Amino acid sequence: MQYTISQLQKNKVKDFKLVGFDLKQVELNLPGLVTYKQDITDQEKVKELLAEQGIEKVDFIQSDMAPNTTGIKDLDAMRSVELIEQTLWMYQTLLKPNGKFVIKIFM
Repeated sequence: MQYTISQLQKNKVKDFKLVGFDLKQVELNLPGLVTYKQDITDQEKVKELLAEQGIEKVDFIQSDMAPNTTGIKDLDAMRSVELIEQTLWMYQTLLKPNGKFVIKIFM
């Protein structure tokens, strides 16, 4: 989130809203950022929280989710893919037309 905001500022984007979701409490005092302690697989709650921010559709989704790693490369990669599968609804329902998303995956 910090990097994304720095890039928005670097490119002189002034009117942006960045919403972060994490399983743990994240407290960052950054302009344009709101964070929630929320499991993003709970679709209705995520939509409700976005609606509170006046957001129905988004231009960009960035995910740096990661499974708890085991050190077993194939297992960690499989768990990473499973996490992404659980969040497909976000990309399918929340992105505006021509919206973009970036996902981190263990390989």
